Amino acid sequence: MVLALLISHPLYIAVYISEHSITVNLIDSEHVLERIVTLTHLIDNAPARERDKMVAFADETALHVTLTRTPAVSEGPPDSLEENLLRESFRQHLARHGDRDFRFQFIDASPEAIRHATRGASEMRPVAPKMLRVSLRLADGDWMNFSAVILRPQSIWSIRFILSMLATTVSVIAVSVIVIRRINIPLRHFAHAAERLGTNIDAPPLPAGGPREIRQVTAAFNDMQLRIRRLLEDRRQILAAVSHDLRTPITLIRLRAEFIDNGAEREKMLITLDEMELMVTSILEFARVDAANEPVRNVDLAALIRSHCDDMADLGRPVTFRGPDRLPYKCRPVSFRRALGNLIDNAVKHGGRARVALAARADGVTVTVDDDGPGVPDAELESVFAPFYRVDRSRSRQRGSVGLGLSVARQVVAAHGGEVTLSNRTEGGLRATVTLPPPPASDD
Repeated sequence: MVLALLISHPLYIAVYISEHSITVNLIDSEHVLERIVTLTHLIDNAPARERDKMVAFADETALHVTLTRTPAVSEGPPDSLEENLLRESFRQHLARHGDRDFRFQFIDASPEAIRHATRGASEMRPVAPKMLRVSLRLADGDWMNFSAVILRPQSIWSIRFILSMLATTVSVIAVSVIVIRRINIPLRHFAHAAERLGTNIDAPPLPAGGPREIRQVTAAFNDMQLRIRRLLEDRRQILAAVSHDLRTPITLIRLRAEFIDNGAEREKMLITLDEMELMVTSILEFARVDAANEPVRNVDLAALIRSHCDDMADLGRPVTFRGPDRLPYKCRPVSFRRALGNLIDNAVKHGGRARVALAARADGVTVTVDDDGPGVPDAELESVFAPFYRVDRSRSRQRGSVGLGLSVARQVVAAHGGEVTLSNRTEGGLRATVTLPPPPASDD
């Protein structure tokens, strides 16, 4: 808006000055034309012996008057809008005193004529060096000839005018800033609320404010958030109810399987029941992660990841950690630890080992988990995040893989405003990359 103002204002001033110049010239010319018509009428009605005296008396600096036998003006077609307007105005002035033959010119004034016209008028100057020349025929056939340089006040570019223009510009900019802020502040709150919705579906509704359109968008956004919250809550309840209710029949079938005499069949049935129980447990965990209301708090992210890796290493798993000694960060520590554990478990089970690295940069925090396994086909790098999806569909669920680990990890990281991606390393193995928003500024 300021740029548009800075462009349009000079254009407006240019148009104004142009129109002002024509208008002032017309006004000044009107006075001259009125004097010409009046003098011509007086001289035409005066006795012939008095005409020369009256012409000499009327001749002055501002209006040069002569009496000749032939017209001193050779008229041509008008070459400007201003000249055409003056000609028509002069015709109307003459019509008041009867029709009269005349010649009319509006030409560039010579330097000598300008100096003669501005003598004794230092506060005036010709904006456009134009001279008005008129010849009118008297009743006896003689011609009255008039010439005048059109004068007007000094240039419009005075201190007063410039200050007025600056005051107008500042006022318009001030009002524009107020209006834009009234629109932008609610939009900024709306953008923050949209970002917050991705990490906290239970966030309070966005307060309505700003223009009517912004309030309508805010109301629609709050309604959308409420509907999403209800849908997720229904989903959580269904998952939790189904998983919980399945535990009872699984337990009954396990008790009955103990009474089967055929040992091989009994063993197969117990294995199948173990798989079912593992699936139910995983679904319950998935539902709990989705429903987690764990508060966000300040933690040392480096210490949290290091301690988890040390715990897994103490259990005999090949897990190493590399990263800074300290990295303050706001997160849900229990949920984040669970997500990281799923990624490390996935690396150890299918890649033989897990090498965990933490790095903080200006654009965010990254956690990478590398393994030495066969990797994942490029076409399936995104599909593996779907619930219950497994690359090796023939792999037994006895290994503790039901296809929910990566789904849980992505869900937790997304709740922190981050993202989990998988990629195959050129040297072999799979890399899981967790990208988180930048850490907050230190309060120390």
